[in-house]
Amino acid sequence: MKLKSASSVRGRVARNCTQCGIIVQRPWVYNLSSKKPVYLCSECKPIVLSKSFGKNAHLKQMMISTGFETNRRKH
Repeated sequence: MKLKSASSVRGRVARNCTQCGIIVQRPWVYNLSSKKPVYLCSECKPIVLSKSFGKNAHLKQMMISTGFETNRRKH
């Protein structure tokens, strides 16, 4: 399975992880992939991201989603 986009949302319904098969209460949902849609648990998400976009893709995604210093004033 290969992701075409790194954008994802948290699902609200319990699903099986597409990669490992375990039941996840709130999986990460990727709509743009070679298989549509893809549901991933938190353990499989960095593995699939690194396979699809390179070695440090999961780190870039974490930095984007954390919102570090979002309330900092811009002078």
